[in-house]
Amino acid sequence: MPDDWDWFWAGEHGRDRLLREEVETLSYQASAAASRASRMQSQLAKLQGSLETRLNALSKAFDAYVELGDVREELAGYPDTSAIRRDVMAVIEQLSNGLPASPVDPRGVDYWLPHATNTVIEIVGGDAEAGKSNLAATPEARLYVVAAVGALGHGERVADRLPELLITDRELTGQQVVLLDAVVAGVFGPKALESLEPSFRPLLQRTDPAGWRATIERITGVTNDDFILNWIRGQFAESTAAPSPDAQSSPPPAKPAAAGSTAGEADPRARLRGLVVSLIGSGYGGEGALLARARELRWQIENPGRTRPESEQGPAPVDALDRLVHHLKELPVGSPEQRTLLRWVAPGLQTFVEPLGTVAVRPPASVDIRTYYGSLPVTAAGPDQNRWQQIVRNVEEAGQLPPGKLYGFGIAAGVCAVLALICALTGQTVLAVLTIIAAVILGVMCAMQLRARHEAAEAARTGLDQVNQQLRDGVRRAELADTAAREAAEERQRLVDHIRANLARL
Repeated sequence: MPDDWDWFWAGEHGRDRLLREEVETLSYQASAAASRASRMQSQLAKLQGSLETRLNALSKAFDAYVELGDVREELAGYPDTSAIRRDVMAVIEQLSNGLPASPVDPRGVDYWLPHATNTVIEIVGGDAEAGKSNLAATPEARLYVVAAVGALGHGERVADRLPELLITDRELTGQQVVLLDAVVAGVFGPKALESLEPSFRPLLQRTDPAGWRATIERITGVTNDDFILNWIRGQFAESTAAPSPDAQSSPPPAKPAAAGSTAGEADPRARLRGLVVSLIGSGYGGEGALLARARELRWQIENPGRTRPESEQGPAPVDALDRLVHHLKELPVGSPEQRTLLRWVAPGLQTFVEPLGTVAVRPPASVDIRTYYGSLPVTAAGPDQNRWQQIVRNVEEAGQLPPGKLYGFGIAAGVCAVLALICALTGQTVLAVLTIIAAVILGVMCAMQLRARHEAAEAARTGLDQVNQQLRDGVRRAELADTAAREAAEERQRLVDHIRANLARL
C-alpha cells in the first residue's frame, strides 16, 4: 500500500494509478498462492495414492506370507516325496557335471519321479532301451525322461520316444513347444525331426488353403499374394531359386539363424532344463497344487504389488502349424531341418499355391483424364463415346458467341449512317457530324464483336487439339497399364510354376 505522503501528493490520476498497481500486485500474489496450493494438493494426492498402493501391496504380501506358512504346514505331510525331489535334484546335478549317480530310493511311495530318474541314469549310462515298458502308462514320466536326457546332452538315445510325446490335433502345449524347439535345434540328433512327420501328418493334411494362408500371414506378416509367393520361393536354396521379380514385390529377407538354433530363441537345452525342473516341482498327487500355490505366494512376497509375468508361469500353448511355419521362417535356408519341415508342408503349400497361378481376366485398364471441358474415361481401345461426344459439344459451344450484339451494333451503325446522310442533305451539319461519329463508334464495336467471334472459334480449335493430345496420352497410359498387368500375371504364373516344380522335387 502506498504511504500517506505518496497518496497526499498524488493527483486524482496518480491515485488511480496507485490503486491499479496495488490491485495488480494483490491479484498476482493471489494467483501465485492458488498455483502453489494446487501443486501441493496434487503432490499430496500422489503421496496418498503411493502410500495407499504400498500399504495394499504390503498387506497382500503379509497375507501371502501367512498363507505360505499354512501351505508349508500342509506340505509337511509329504516328507517322503520332498526327500525324493531333493535326491532327484542332486542326481540331475551330478549327471550334468559328468559324474556317476546312484539310483534314487522311491521310499515305498508310488511316485513316478524316482523310477523315471533311475531310467535317466540308465540311459545316460548307455542303456537306450531302459524303462520303455515301465513308463508306458505315465505321460509325465515319459516326458521327464526325454527332456532330462536331452538336457544332459544324450538326446539321440531317446529320439525314438519323441513321436508319441508330440502328437497333437492342433495346439501344442507349452511343454510340447519346448520339446519341439529342442528337436528343431538338433538336441535330439539330426534324424529326430524326420521321425516326427507321422505325428504332424494328420494336422498338415486337414489344413485347407485358407488355413495355410492365415498361418503364413500371421507368422511372416505379409498379406499380399505376390509377397506370400515370394516368401515361399525364398524357402528354397539359392541354387534352385527362380529369378527374383521386381524388388517392390519381394518381402523383406528373413534374418539368418545361427546353426543349431532358431533366431531369437533361448538356449534349447536351458529350456529343457527348465522343463525338467518344472516337472520335478509338479509334486505328487494333491501335493502338486500345494507346491504351485507355494511358488505363487513366494513370488508375491518377493515382488509385492507386481503382477506375475507370463514368463514366470511357464511356456504358453501355441498353434502347432504356426510353430512349424515359424521354424520354417527362422531356420537357415537349405539346412537339413529347414528342408525337412519344407518337405512336410509341401503338399499343403501346393494346394495353397495352385489357385494363385490362375489370375482372373482383368478388364482393360481405365484412365480418367481431366480436361478443361470435363473428365473423360479412356481405355487402350479409346475413350468412352458418350463422354467424348459430350466434351466435343462443350468445345463447340465454347467457340460460338451469341450473334445478338454483332447484329445490333451493325444495324445501329447502318441507321446512323443513313441519318447522317439525310442530315447532310437537309443542311443540318452539326447533327450530321454527330450521327457520323455514332456510326463510326458502332462500326468499331461491331468489328470488335467479329474479332471476338474469331478468337472464340480459334480458342475452341486449340482446346479441341489439347483434348485430343490428352486423349492420346490417356490411351498410351492405359496401354502401359494393360501391359504391366499382363506382365505381372505372366511373372506370377512363372513364379507359381517354379514353386510347384521345387515342391515336387522335395
